[in-house]
Amino acid sequence: MVEYNENCSDGVLCNSTHILLGISGSIAAYKTPELVRLFKQKGWSVRTIATDSALRFVSPLSLETVSEAPVLMPSTYFSGTIPHLTQDRHASVFVLAPATANIIAKCAHGIADDPVSSSFLAFTGVKVIVPAMHTEMWVNPITQANVARLRELGVMVFGPASGELSCGDRGVGRMIDLALIVHGVEAIISGQTRLASKRVLITVGGTRESIDNMRVLTNLSTGKLGWYLAHTAALFGAKVGVISTVPTSMDNPHLEFVDRVNSVSEMQAALHHHILNTDTLIMAAAVSDFTVVRQDSKIKREGDTALKLIKTPDLLKSLEPVKGHRQFIGFCLEDEELLVSAKRKLQAKNLDYIVANSSQAVGADTRSVYILSRITDDVVSLEDAGLSDITKTLLALIF
Repeated sequence: MVEYNENCSDGVLCNSTHILLGISGSIAAYKTPELVRLFKQKGWSVRTIATDSALRFVSPLSLETVSEAPVLMPSTYFSGTIPHLTQDRHASVFVLAPATANIIAKCAHGIADDPVSSSFLAFTGVKVIVPAMHTEMWVNPITQANVARLRELGVMVFGPASGELSCGDRGVGRMIDLALIVHGVEAIISGQTRLASKRVLITVGGTRESIDNMRVLTNLSTGKLGWYLAHTAALFGAKVGVISTVPTSMDNPHLEFVDRVNSVSEMQAALHHHILNTDTLIMAAAVSDFTVVRQDSKIKREGDTALKLIKTPDLLKSLEPVKGHRQFIGFCLEDEELLVSAKRKLQAKNLDYIVANSSQAVGADTRSVYILSRITDDVVSLEDAGLSDITKTLLALIF
């Protein structure tokens, strides 16, 4: 039997961030112990609530073991308190994952006849549903109307994705990656606001210029912050397109498109292709300042070889003729005279904002950055900030 921490009022785990995880009867419920583990890795306490049908796919013992708290379920739901009230008042976010067509219908119409739907109805904070069902059920107009109603009521909807379903079928209806659920919840906790269909284009990663058939001229950019921006903006309602040199570890069905490129010239072509359908451009990619004359075959190591560096075009400057009302946010990386260089580039590239950081920020989960505004001449300093806080600050600039 899992021991429960009784030190806090109402038997709720002592933690500043408390997640309620509702689980309904989809086969994807077998993934929920791993989801709980990922939540716990963030330092959050988790209380699980399950329907009877959910417990056919995942055992109470497995949920209690990873959450270190009893599962609220029909057989043990009432024990001298009113759990759908006492638990909800301590929670930061209610996540319903997986959410079947049945539980979505209940939540959309205020039916509260099981622990999950009762808790969902009583919860007054941010609520997230993560659909998981067969394609035919997801695309049914009834389900779509129920999801639309929940969105209108302020409920966030993460997914579903396309991919392999039960019974060997493929299609839309698969529960999204667990890492993406955690990503979205983290953004909610950080205070990320909705982006109401803003059209955002984000460049990600470091460009690569071919030297020969095997070698490239590149940089150390990981694309970590760029992808964090893209995933968050898409989950929170923006229409996000990504031009990236590096893949992402998370499949996000909310992204409008992802164009994979390598070189500066390929990125430039993609930018000019998409810019007219963009409201805000975030140039998070580390674009090479130089390219080389590419050799047709692998260069031999015998003797000395000199590479002739050729300046690449300034991509933001090349977009200046079509900027118009569009918002441009650029990045500046320098190890000396950072703010001086950032202010110069802010004006020279006709940017609305520029994010300035040193090379120590490359690939880091926490970093210090400065955000400069051409409109107000303000400088915002974020010291040792996490990616979620930097993302929230940057996305709040979108008009």
